[in-house]
Amino acid sequence: MNFPRRNRSCAAVVALASASLWFGGIAAGQAAGPQARIVAAVRNDQLVTLHGNVHPMARPANDRGLLPDQRPVTKMRMLLQRSAAQEAALQRLMALQLDPGSPKFHAWLTPQEFGQQFGPADSDVQAVKEWLSSQGFTDLKVNNGKTLIEFNGTAGAIRNAFHTEMHWLTVEYAGAEDTCGAGTGGGWGGWTA
Repeated sequence: MNFPRRNRSCAAVVALASASLWFGGIAAGQAAGPQARIVAAVRNDQLVTLHGNVHPMARPANDRGLLPDQRPVTKMRMLLQRSAAQEAALQRLMALQLDPGSPKFHAWLTPQEFGQQFGPADSDVQAVKEWLSSQGFTDLKVNNGKTLIEFNGTAGAIRNAFHTEMHWLTVEYAGAEDTCGAGTGGGWGGWTA
């Protein structure tokens, strides 16, 4: 096993932390809402590498071996990333919400309003859900803010879809030991389980 090589090509990870899936839309405040950014089918032969997603405990010293393909992995989460324009608009809104002189002072958004202004287009969310389903993932749930998709699957589905391996890790905390599944390797996004 060669963790350093996997770290360089990591895209799906131990904590399955945060996916960057080229989502987003136009700046908040424009009437049109987020623009669709996924305009073609998601292709499994075109991969994007994300860096910084391997959990620090995913080291050879903690590795206890590969999870079997049939092993269930539940409550994985895909974080949908905002466009740069949406992020800038969100930062402006947050500054106004904290400015006592602003008409937007303490004018908080509901999760649904947040999703409409700062989440991906509904068609993008649907495209990702369809892709996840086509890869064998089940129980797909989108949060009200349209920033997370929760799903279940198996270690084999993760390997095939995200080009990564799920491993058992032994992690010590203050003298206690706990074993958990963890992903290492190259692939596509950042995820959390």
